[in-house]
Amino acid sequence: MEYFPKHSNVEIVALVQDFQRGDYNVFVVTLGAGGMGITLTAAQTVALVDRSWSPGDAIQAKDRLHRITQTSSVTALWLQ
Repeated sequence: MEYFPKHSNVEIVALVQDFQRGDYNVFVVTLGAGGMGITLTAAQTVALVDRSWSPGDAIQAKDRLHRITQTSSVTALWLQ
């Protein structure tokens, strides 16, 4: 696994495309990344560990896992 601390939007798009293609087995982001429009429809299991202060943000993060373009089941796990 590689660690990508801070990247430009262009680099992030490329990393997401790599994940969607299967080049990476794990993609780690924070809830704050949701504001960047990241869609990971290739994800089948998601561990949510970055609990937001706002219950609405937490609900939205989980809802985003079940996108319209998602073709497979997604398991969401909240780790506390």
